[in-house]
Amino acid sequence: MPVIQTLPHATDDFAIIQESPHRLYVDKTRQIAHLLDERVEDNLFLARPRRFGKTLLISTLEALWQGKQALFRETWIHQNWDWEGQNHQVLRLDMDVRGRHHADTVHEALRETLYLLAGKRASVLFTPNMYADAMLTRLLMDMADRTGRRVVVLVDEYDTPLTENLDRPDRIEGILDVLRMFYGVLKKNAGLTRFVFVTGITRFARAGLFSGANHLYDVSFHPKTSDLLGFTQQELLDPAGTGMGPLITQCAHHLGWQSKELYAALETHYSGYRFARGGPPVYNPFALARCLSDIEFGEGAVAWGASQLPNYWAESGSPKLLFRFLDSDAYSLDTALHDHPDTVEQATFDVAAPHLATLLYQTGYLTRVGHIHPATGQTEWTLDFPNTEVAQTFKEVLVGWYRSPLRQRDITDPERDTLGGTMRAAWERMDVKAIQMAFNTYLRTSHYHLHPPKSTVRSHNRGSWRSVLDYEMHYQALLSAALALMDVDVYGELPAVAGRMDMAAVEDDRVTIVEIKANQSTVHAVRQALVGDYPAHFAARGRPVVVLGLNIDTQTRTLTECAKWYLGSWDNTLGQWENEPFTLPLQQVAALADAEKETLVLKAGLVSSYAG
Repeated sequence: MPVIQTLPHATDDFAIIQESPHRLYVDKTRQIAHLLDERVEDNLFLARPRRFGKTLLISTLEALWQGKQALFRETWIHQNWDWEGQNHQVLRLDMDVRGRHHADTVHEALRETLYLLAGKRASVLFTPNMYADAMLTRLLMDMADRTGRRVVVLVDEYDTPLTENLDRPDRIEGILDVLRMFYGVLKKNAGLTRFVFVTGITRFARAGLFSGANHLYDVSFHPKTSDLLGFTQQELLDPAGTGMGPLITQCAHHLGWQSKELYAALETHYSGYRFARGGPPVYNPFALARCLSDIEFGEGAVAWGASQLPNYWAESGSPKLLFRFLDSDAYSLDTALHDHPDTVEQATFDVAAPHLATLLYQTGYLTRVGHIHPATGQTEWTLDFPNTEVAQTFKEVLVGWYRSPLRQRDITDPERDTLGGTMRAAWERMDVKAIQMAFNTYLRTSHYHLHPPKSTVRSHNRGSWRSVLDYEMHYQALLSAALALMDVDVYGELPAVAGRMDMAAVEDDRVTIVEIKANQSTVHAVRQALVGDYPAHFAARGRPVVVLGLNIDTQTRTLTECAKWYLGSWDNTLGQWENEPFTLPLQQVAALADAEKETLVLKAGLVSSYAG
């Protein structure tokens, strides 16, 4: 049987892909040639989300400028590029300096990078205490002098030192100073460079980093680059052009699907990113390659069958600054979704005042989506999730981030509590005020589209929200997810003697019965659990029981009240709980008529003592 090539996801080296007979390369060299032939400047900048192939593009440009013609023999550019004299010196700078959180450590990382690039000549070129910007100048001069030709400079992930530290205002300015001096070398020594190409995730105000607003020509949303990175649906459907057809056919066979079914599922789940008005939607190449690889080698066929494709977006390296910003009262997802794509595309990321919609757009969580206006027939553009994978993963990633045991305290700054640690601590203490504050912060991390309408009056536009019960079940699911990710065993909709409890959180030292109300009161919530004798379900377990009542305001989408009643442990001798609020045992209360229950509730003081 013929060997079917696989789409690589674990390598971003152009030479390795081209030299391996088993790796599939989707030819983007026509777009690269258009980019270079029609450039306005010899200094270009391109922003894309993580795992979109920026490093592979840098590697391809490196081989192209070095004149490695043999690597391109099966690509479009091989017969359409002037290879004469294309053997330039290439200085490739990888700015991925993760784990460096101070100006001096970032500066030292730059020095280490330049020492490695200089190789054996480092001791000749650099003095022991030379600054990184001076070292870069010296290296550029040396490369140009030795070859008599100007140098091609390729900068990969230029913004990593910033995105790693944006939530540290006391450190960011020092790091900015280091980068301004370092990148300023490229402007000051333009006579030494033939071509400069810079990639990153965020479009920072480049005037402050590259010593001049016009130094780099931004092609991030240029029509010629809209499909430069990422795969189009046409590239999947065109076997002659990409060779992806046999691979997808084989994967469909593994899943027991028809090929057209897999094509459609892949498009819905992984495509949808747009990087120019009217440009084609593209796939995240990492997610698509991972999915096809997992199916091809059997994992997919076993794990998914004919059900749902997996989500890899959480593995795409989205910057952690996004999650920290969403934890702040200053950022509203509702507002972000009402920004216009044109405005977001034109915006640059301001370190002093970050803009949430811009950040979500540049990191790939939002994209421009076109809708045909029914009256005018014109396309109207809005911001929305690009595909099913991102929509499903958005909430899961946020909750998982805050709960991860490694992030209950920030591993880079042990003195900083994260939301996961705060929620866990509040829950362990059963501190109702702290639970209310932490859960409200958690609710703010949930995307606008994941919340119900603000009232049932408006819910006719979103048919799944028909009653208050729908609202209560929604917030029950959110809290259940948060507790589950804190390693708390949660059971929903458990049947009791006189009703069904919303949730029960069962831990080694306590059982917490949770009742959630929407636009009512914690009084109603606690009273329902007690008069319905929900705790009886756990009497035989020998653990203390707490009843926790929550009230959600659907207008503000926040938790407005949180109250508890600590029942204590079940006493088998007396046949009651340690701190029963009634003169009668709960079992007898549950059997009373409603009017009699109301009388006992009033006598127990539940209406006033535990509200708020």
